[in-house]
Amino acid sequence: MKLAFVREVEQTVVGCAMLNAESIAQAAVRPEHFHDPRLREIWSCILALRDRLVDPDPMSLLDELQRRGVSAISAEDLSECIATTPTADNAMHWGKLVREAAADRELYIALGAVLAGNPGPERLESLRDAAARAESERPERVVRGEEGTEAAVRRALVRCEQRQTGERSIRAVLTGLPELDDALGGGVHRGIVTILGGRPGEGKSSLARQIAMAAARRGDGAHVFSLEDNSETYFDRVVADLADVELGRLRGGHWDSKTDFVRVPGAVDAMRGCSLLVDDRHDIASADVSAAVRRHARELGTQLVVVDYVQLMRDPGDRKVDIVGAAVRGLVSVARREDVAVLLVSQLSRENERENRPPRMSDLRDCGELEQHARVVLFPWHKKNERGQKTGEAKILVAKNNNGPADVAVAVKWNAAKESNTPVEQKEFWMGAS
Repeated sequence: MKLAFVREVEQTVVGCAMLNAESIAQAAVRPEHFHDPRLREIWSCILALRDRLVDPDPMSLLDELQRRGVSAISAEDLSECIATTPTADNAMHWGKLVREAAADRELYIALGAVLAGNPGPERLESLRDAAARAESERPERVVRGEEGTEAAVRRALVRCEQRQTGERSIRAVLTGLPELDDALGGGVHRGIVTILGGRPGEGKSSLARQIAMAAARRGDGAHVFSLEDNSETYFDRVVADLADVELGRLRGGHWDSKTDFVRVPGAVDAMRGCSLLVDDRHDIASADVSAAVRRHARELGTQLVVVDYVQLMRDPGDRKVDIVGAAVRGLVSVARREDVAVLLVSQLSRENERENRPPRMSDLRDCGELEQHARVVLFPWHKKNERGQKTGEAKILVAKNNNGPADVAVAVKWNAAKESNTPVEQKEFWMGAS
């Protein structure tokens, strides 16, 4: 993208914001995305005004610039931005162009650093990250080419024969819960995003960890992004799961049986052969997930990506719903481009708790585009007694399923002390059935 055109695009984004304050969220850009330092300063002022609930009209912007002691930007500069903006309706498009140009500049800088000196590991890693971020900002491209009807039919017949004979479907990652795999049409499918939603304490993170470990122990690489727990806590939970030991006893060092002294070291040994990678950064965006997945895909053999949980991600956006929407779109892109199954954990609103009912799609917190982009939505749900205590009976509700029947439930047994689900020999039944 030529520099003159980049400046014009950046001016248009600023003009959109001045014409319509709602364009700020639609553009989804940050000051560092701008190449022109003056436009970068103007955008910083626009964001400051937005945070104070002030529309970024030219007069308000001039006042903010004066308050900051910036004299190099005049009313004519602001007028020029408005003059280059025919309408504020395309702010999302112009914002994407600005982000693409910023990602390209980062890539060029990283490449220049490698070419100018010794390409050490840190510089090469920086270059790979920059390349992945640059590609993540590009529109979706057709990478597999066109496929004729005959080839598509042959592949469909192969898949059907595999399922008929009990062979594993190559397009899905098994969950470790056979009844759930059956309900999902073979497991958590690659190339799509599966939402795992629940209120705190309902076992959504435990189920996500259980699915990740089931994949990792089979050699299907599982790349986990744990935005809430650090890696030490995550692996403590994994060891407790594998050793079948209560988490409290494990973390407190209270191994009160001879079997614990056999099981715990055995669990640690078992983990050494697992294809599992845990990233515990707490301030990542979907572009960071994309870069990390691509960087480790070959070594790990990544089949499953777990993000726990989406409301903690830091994608660009004005409101929480915009941030979550941007994160979901980015992770959909990761699933399709890298051909991995993405299991995305999400919080739910409190409505189902207040109404004492099973969760439903409308309970997805800050749902925005969660329901739209997810092909499968799962809700762990626990049966409670009159005092609101869990009885140990639990269901995994399949609320949405593009790969099979929806509105079904899979019965599991919940062990609160060990924070794990175990299969129950029970057929699927309709959600809400007793």
